[in-house]
Amino acid sequence: MHDGTESSVTYREFAKMAVKKALPMSPREFKIKPAEGVVAACSSIRVKLTLVPNLPRMWSTAIVVDMWEASCESVKLPLKYHSMVPRIICHPEEISIRFCFINHPYTRKLMLENCSNIDGFFLLRATESNP
Repeated sequence: MHDGTESSVTYREFAKMAVKKALPMSPREFKIKPAEGVVAACSSIRVKLTLVPNLPRMWSTAIVVDMWEASCESVKLPLKYHSMVPRIICHPEEISIRFCFINHPYTRKLMLENCSNIDGFFLLRATESNP
């Protein structure tokens, strides 16, 4: 499986970070544990597959299980997923403070609305811009 080169970060992990680092540029989407091992005769083992998608898309791929020096062919497990991004709307859409005095605090409230049926993480940052 051709996957990314860096560890992925879930939104929960990102939310808990004290310092918000940049997200990985090439994150691995799949973790498979154990990725190799021995299956004893007449037994089975559990394998945990974790998917952390990094793009919104519908995707189809496969997990291939190779048995070393086995007389049978590799087992190919089809895998399909549909990853989405939540739709979050900010109310009001714009905050305008027409007149303000230096060293006087101005407070405005806003509401973030998640219009989707999946959780979404948000991070508010003040940005500087010139009028």
